[in-house]
Amino acid sequence: MKSNTKTPDDSGRYLLPLMEVASMIAMSRETLYRKIRQGLFPEPIKQGNRSFFEPADVQAYLAKLKRKH
Repeated sequence: MKSNTKTPDDSGRYLLPLMEVASMIAMSRETLYRKIRQGLFPEPIKQGNRSFFEPADVQAYLAKLKRKH
């Protein structure tokens, strides 16, 4: 599978693809989508039929997890 570590959006920001984020936080794609639906993970940014995330949103989620432990 080809990995695009960063993808620019229309405004030039760099976004992380869903599968990379899932790997970073050690979750399956399905679990990640479940957490999004439950409001436990930030909403993705859609580009076509692909989902991307702001790196700052992912970092904030990880920091929140660290504070809980």
